[in-house]
Amino acid sequence: MKRILLFLLSFPFLYSCAQEVVREKIPFTITPQRRLMSVPVSVHGVKANMLFDTGGGLLDIDTTFARKIAPYDSIEKQGEIFVSSGFASGAKSLVNIYKGLLNMKIGSYEYKAKYFCVGDFKKTLEIPEFDGSFNLPINDSVNVWQLNFEENYISIVSADSFHVDENFLTLPLMWDKDGQIHTELPLEICTTQGRVIKSNGRFLIDTGSIAEVTYIGDIDEVKALNVDKDSAYWLYNRHFWDATIKVCIICP
Repeated sequence: MKRILLFLLSFPFLYSCAQEVVREKIPFTITPQRRLMSVPVSVHGVKANMLFDTGGGLLDIDTTFARKIAPYDSIEKQGEIFVSSGFASGAKSLVNIYKGLLNMKIGSYEYKAKYFCVGDFKKTLEIPEFDGSFNLPINDSVNVWQLNFEENYISIVSADSFHVDENFLTLPLMWDKDGQIHTELPLEICTTQGRVIKSNGRFLIDTGSIAEVTYIGDIDEVKALNVDKDSAYWLYNRHFWDATIKVCIICP
């Protein structure tokens, strides 16, 4: 299965000179505090405001919104899991997993979600402004999902009609068994404290992340950053550093 995800960012190393292709632009907004992607969608014909989270589940629906598309509970229940927030509280909540077909529509693009979860996501994930979250559909093997962060829109177009300009920086993508997207990216991070961290590893591409780059565990990059942890700021039970990030493919 081949799926393509294209990010158009405001970084100087990534730009397009391709011939203009007429395509639908599905607008999204960025929430001011946590900088999350808010996308208007419809589920079973009911409008919803969803978090687009490439590091999350395929389709997670809050209980308050699920009542609007009832009887969703007539769909076969597959089990239960506990989920927790990566943010302040870290509280765990029980979530029900269903196997069935829910109609999802993003702009004019439609697909059927085979699996979905229902739970108190507004509270557990601390996203009161969202009706739930969704990821790239795991069964879409024919389209390019273009995320443009300069003009804040998503375009979903056929891979056959999409032209990859030679000036694009292209990176290999890998999907794990949970459907999450990874890439290998050499980075140079310069903190405001003057520390330079060079990192060349596999990263999860997570549009629901709380930072541009997140390091987890007792790795060399974390040890190097923690030298200056007294001058970092503390938020969501984590240390944060202000830094300039470069992709070392273009570093001098």
